[in-house]
Amino acid sequence: MTVNPRFIDYFRETFFSDKPEELVEFLSSLEKGIPRTIRIRPGKEQEVKTRIEKYGFTLEKTSIPNVFALGRTEDFDPLERRIGYTVDHLVGNFYIQELAAATSVHILSEGKIHEDEFVILDMAASPGGKTTQLSEQYPNAFIIANEPTRERIPQLLQNLDRMGSTNIGVTLYPGQYFTKTPETFDRILLDAPCSGEGTLYKGTDATKHWHIKNIKTISRLQEKLINAAIIALKVG
Repeated sequence: MTVNPRFIDYFRETFFSDKPEELVEFLSSLEKGIPRTIRIRPGKEQEVKTRIEKYGFTLEKTSIPNVFALGRTEDFDPLERRIGYTVDHLVGNFYIQELAAATSVHILSEGKIHEDEFVILDMAASPGGKTTQLSEQYPNAFIIANEPTRERIPQLLQNLDRMGSTNIGVTLYPGQYFTKTPETFDRILLDAPCSGEGTLYKGTDATKHWHIKNIKTISRLQEKLINAAIIALKVG
């Protein structure tokens, strides 16, 4: 993993000027991977688990219902058995989703399936992991999956179709647009654009073009999106 020197210098000067050993620990933490997890569609847990284990995978429960940490048996052949190529994945019986991402919807839905006919907004929806999870947690709701970037719409539509999410409408607006729809939505999920340093463990070049000016620009956008969400959310 290569980290932009500007990134290191900024964190050294801002947070670790008198704690160099903690800077080393911080940079090392960025390289540590996290458990790979999948979210299984409600009601499909046992049958999917049984089939996946035959492929050489192992599944362990996490703190989120229907989300399982993915492991492998000793005789697992990564070239022959890729989780994304299994039939259950292709037909939408599960979604490859990080635990942190699934946690946001779990908190929003209070960890249960709601029967209410809510109107829900996912303000930055693509690629659709949290949107399809919302669909599962709120089966009677109408969900607006808004994606402000046109190029990301096809992947969103593909995942909605694969997961059988039929209570969703897709829109293409900048998130700030929703200041024009005051007190409209019962629930709003906002996964705002971010700097992406948290993806370094994947081997990405998230800090390649890192600069504090970019961070401040993203921060201003996040503030605008949060304000728009507050305006668009129903009171009470």
